[in-house]
Amino acid sequence: MLAPPGTLCESCGYSLADLGTGGACPECGRAIAHSVPGHRPGSPWQLAHSWHGTFKAFVLKPSALFEQIRIESALSNRLSLLNAAIASTIIAIGAVIAGGGSTGSVQFLTGGAIVLMQPMGYANLVFATAPFLVMLIDARLSPPLYRRFYQWPISATAYRAVRGHASFAWIFFALAVAVIAITEPALLSYASRQKNLNLARLSQTLGTAAFLLATLYVAWLHHVGVKACRFAADGTSLPPPKSLKPEGAAVAALTKTDYAAHAARIQDLILRQPVSPPPPPWRRITTAPVGGLTEVGFSADSRFILVISWAGRGVFDCRTGERVGRDDSDDRDTLYGRDQLHAIPIPPITDPEVAIAGLWGGGLSAQTRDGWRTEVVPVPWPMEVALLMPPCRDELLDPCNPNPSFTKLEDQSDIRACGFSPNGCVLVVAASDALTLYVRDAESPPSPTIQHP
Repeated sequence: MLAPPGTLCESCGYSLADLGTGGACPECGRAIAHSVPGHRPGSPWQLAHSWHGTFKAFVLKPSALFEQIRIESALSNRLSLLNAAIASTIIAIGAVIAGGGSTGSVQFLTGGAIVLMQPMGYANLVFATAPFLVMLIDARLSPPLYRRFYQWPISATAYRAVRGHASFAWIFFALAVAVIAITEPALLSYASRQKNLNLARLSQTLGTAAFLLATLYVAWLHHVGVKACRFAADGTSLPPPKSLKPEGAAVAALTKTDYAAHAARIQDLILRQPVSPPPPPWRRITTAPVGGLTEVGFSADSRFILVISWAGRGVFDCRTGERVGRDDSDDRDTLYGRDQLHAIPIPPITDPEVAIAGLWGGGLSAQTRDGWRTEVVPVPWPMEVALLMPPCRDELLDPCNPNPSFTKLEDQSDIRACGFSPNGCVLVVAASDALTLYVRDAESPPSPTIQHP
């Protein structure tokens, strides 16, 4: 099974599209199965609307909870509203108790908004509605800020999932505000009776510090959640697994796949495959002997190919396969352009320089825009074979595709370069003693509906 297009490693953001789910991220080593859409089982709230279970997971290990949550918005938005209502209620109760004692508490529980505002005061009412106000503003401002300052491409849906489960922090924030609202007036009153100015200042400082710590706690938890979900795939269209245990066992089995044995099977398949003509629409137009070939490079318009050898330079027409230019000079000091990966061409090529590939490095296009791929495989070394693979997205070393589709074009002892022209209509296989050109009439437009084998 291959990771679908758009899949990113949840640890480092590396693109995992078309990689086998049994492997690991090439960048950080995280199992690919732990990043594909649908691998997250969901929080207790998402699975069974368990507020208590989600709160418990949040308190014990918030980072593990954020690794578990499914990327969706509907249930997470409901959790945000519920926790914001709880936080606002706690702040309101604290303000009422601080402002009106037990009478104020009765007024809060039985009265309407006007009765509530009298013992609370307008400033405390703003505090009570802060969770709702911040939730509305935060949903619009935070994702662009994370994308700009951290280069974390978190989606709006992923951030809603984070915000919903991080909203438990508002409850702790509300408790801190309520405790401050209740205790600080009492401490200030005691300091006034004792005429102790330092105690009054200490009380105010402690209240301010507690408020700032609670605010930082809320911000830190949002940061932890965004870091865990910034590359996560949307899981709204996929049902959550019933348990993590079966998936974990499957992942463990996949990551222990014997890639050496699989590579041996593919090597045997390549060795047994005979050299064959290319599949339609490709056709071979020439195999020209070129002794001591070192590099090749296409002109910008893909009309010609420059061939460099120890005996000079030549130009071949990519439409007919005929040699149309020749320079016998073997002065390699005047052969190259800005470096050894760019050469000065000869007529009829009119480009000032041509990018080349061969003995000194460089590289031609290994894939066309419509999905045709080529690869040089050393089996058995020092022999090399040139393979042409159709646009079906099956990798040679993907254990989930034990029989990949390919055509064995060439079997040479020393392939200098192999790749496509800029327009994708010419394929060259350049060995140390021969040049082979394959062409097709036109490149097909990229298809978004390529099927997996």
